[in-house]
Amino acid sequence: MNSNEQHTIYIVDDHDMLQIGLKNFLESKSDSKVIGTAKTIDSTKALLDSQLPDLIIIDVELANENGFDLAAYIKTTFPELKIVMYSMHDENDYILKAKELKIDGYISKASESEEFLKCIKNIYSGNSYIEERLIQNQKVIDEAMCLLTKKESLIFQEMIQGKSNAEIGKILNISKHSVEVYVTTIYEKTFCDNRTEFLSKYRFNK
Repeated sequence: MNSNEQHTIYIVDDHDMLQIGLKNFLESKSDSKVIGTAKTIDSTKALLDSQLPDLIIIDVELANENGFDLAAYIKTTFPELKIVMYSMHDENDYILKAKELKIDGYISKASESEEFLKCIKNIYSGNSYIEERLIQNQKVIDEAMCLLTKKESLIFQEMIQGKSNAEIGKILNISKHSVEVYVTTIYEKTFCDNRTEFLSKYRFNK
């Protein structure tokens, strides 16, 4: 795209005022034109079938829906479309999910306006972007996962999503007892005494 052209954007958020505010902000502070908004996954799919923007901004939490489900669909169906996920939440399980789906950008709604613009600019330039404050949190996660086996890493990721041992067993198709054994080993490797300490250290729910 020629640098003199406007970049086109879709915004997916189930709150009208946030849609309007973000649209006005982007159009006044960047070389962006918001050409469509949506509140649901189905309405977004309809927009995408009619025209592809350069970038789509998706709220992680839509009404009764998960923005990551939409992002996964887009990455499969329109792999060239750039995606920024944004949310009121900055837990590391959200960031891990964004990395797993190869999302181009992740930023919290609590970020400074200048950082939001920095995120958009980086993605327009072909780079990925995670809010700087969240990168530090992610380093803590990465350092811990380097100590774990593949199975322990899978359980670790479910743990920081707040899943119980029974829930993890069902997800990974192993017994609750097996999960408990793995969890004990994870505690030893991460120097945690219990689940409360583990979540305080690794979930970063602020």
